[in-house]
Amino acid sequence: MASAAIDVTKAAPDQSWRETLDIADLETVAEAPDLRVVRLTLGPDDIVQWHWHTHIADHFICVKGEIQVETRAPKALHTLMPGQEIVVLAKTAHQVTNLTDGDSQFLIIQGVGEYDFNEVGGDG
Repeated sequence: MASAAIDVTKAAPDQSWRETLDIADLETVAEAPDLRVVRLTLGPDDIVQWHWHTHIADHFICVKGEIQVETRAPKALHTLMPGQEIVVLAKTAHQVTNLTDGDSQFLIIQGVGEYDFNEVGGDG
């Protein structure tokens, strides 16, 4: 009995969002069509630029160092140390900055829903 081939190119989630980030390291821990867990490492001058997501929330968990998650509408600054976390809701513009002279690392749980990365222009 011959088995049917599976077309993995259609099932694999879109990875083009990785090209928008210029950071020390990014590791996908788990990914499904509507949920992803990613570990990001920011070097001393690294920033995840202003962006927002149409359908998903970002659940940030600081693992190492110190990061700042800044949001617009509502405008707020959130400083996270290891073990601290925050959720940024869908359609909320945000950026993430490393506040240390070394590497900082955090996990993001993103979902549930279709992922997109919408860049925001300007810096305020």
